[in-house]
Amino acid sequence: MKVDVETLGPTKKRLHVEIPAEDVNQELQKLYKSLRKEAKIPGFRPGRVPIRLLKARFKEHIRQEVIQSLVPQAYKDIFNEEGITPLSSPNIETDLTEVAIEEDQPFAFTCTVDVRPEIVLPDYSEIEIDKQIVDIPRDVVDEAIERLREERAQYPPIEEDRPTQIGDFVTVDWEVTEGDTVLNTETDVHVKLEEGSLLPEVQQALIGVAVGTEKDVPVTFPEDHGNPSLAGKNAILHITVKEITTRQLPELDDAFAAEFGFETYEQFVGNTWNQLIEVGKASQYQQQVTDILDQLREKVEIEIPEFFLAEQIKEIQERYRRTYQREGRDLQEIQTEAFQQSLHEEASTAIRNGWLLAEIADRENITVEDWEIEQEIRRLALQRDQDTDTYRKMLETTNRLDEIEDSIFRTKVFDFLIENVSAKEQIIIAG
Repeated sequence: MKVDVETLGPTKKRLHVEIPAEDVNQELQKLYKSLRKEAKIPGFRPGRVPIRLLKARFKEHIRQEVIQSLVPQAYKDIFNEEGITPLSSPNIETDLTEVAIEEDQPFAFTCTVDVRPEIVLPDYSEIEIDKQIVDIPRDVVDEAIERLREERAQYPPIEEDRPTQIGDFVTVDWEVTEGDTVLNTETDVHVKLEEGSLLPEVQQALIGVAVGTEKDVPVTFPEDHGNPSLAGKNAILHITVKEITTRQLPELDDAFAAEFGFETYEQFVGNTWNQLIEVGKASQYQQQVTDILDQLREKVEIEIPEFFLAEQIKEIQERYRRTYQREGRDLQEIQTEAFQQSLHEEASTAIRNGWLLAEIADRENITVEDWEIEQEIRRLALQRDQDTDTYRKMLETTNRLDEIEDSIFRTKVFDFLIENVSAKEQIIIAG
């Protein structure tokens, strides 16, 4: 097959294609054979109709069928051989209704296609990431254990009959409302009356009150509040004081370790330490991935066709719409100008990231093998305590096998990059 590729721009090419006569003949013979079996023409038994009669009677049908068979296969072959990644279906410029299909004659047509732009990758050594061995100090381990200890604290009520005071632990129920809307409800919440632990207006309302007290406290939640449904809200907090308590923490001993399935406290500490190291490694890996992608996008110019970017924005917006609808959130939020701008940036970043990883995979011949997909399916099934075949069928039914392959692909590319990019120079601060 003869192909002349004409570059019309960074993301568009024109293809002048000539399919050889041998391919045309082969397709014609296949079609003649099929027609002879199926054609019902008076005076002839099935399979005995002369070819010349088929050519005369089904001339237009033959022409269309050959074109419809040859063109898609030509696209596939061209894209593979020329290393072209199409972003849309090709647009045929040749009027195929005027094209004749003749034996021993080639078939030619011209088309344009939107393509992934050529990407010039930088030298991997130009990218720098943190490659330090993850080290978790003992004091961090102790802090993590202390948090677990505090989660298992007991809160017995105080013995004396008195109002609340600074330093007390108080058990309360509360309900947050905005007008007639209930935003949040919690029961048996243990809070400590100390500076900075509560919103100032809430702490003030809880000092010097007796058990059984109920109060409505106007509050303004900060914009960065941990609960998104409360962030930035002006609301009323209805508080019921249920108990004034002390806090009793468990001893850090073998009995404490046994609550987590360990025989000794030393085993528990060692396991906690190992878990924190694994968490640290995972966090470092995610930061390495982020840093690599950020630096690649900074160093590589990539033009994205407007139509392709618009399609990606539409897909992302639809995912947000389904999420907001499922969570009962206001759909008007995703229509704001600020949100639309964030969608544009999210889509643009996702496209550039995907194309960069694909280019690196092509350059380094990184691929995903069937056995790797099967191995990952078995691992995930075991993790979920499911039968492998049952889990695989679930993935097939929900069209999620591609997610497994994409996850393996990205991991392999990032593992390659992390190994081959440069280590960031560490600044040593003298003590």
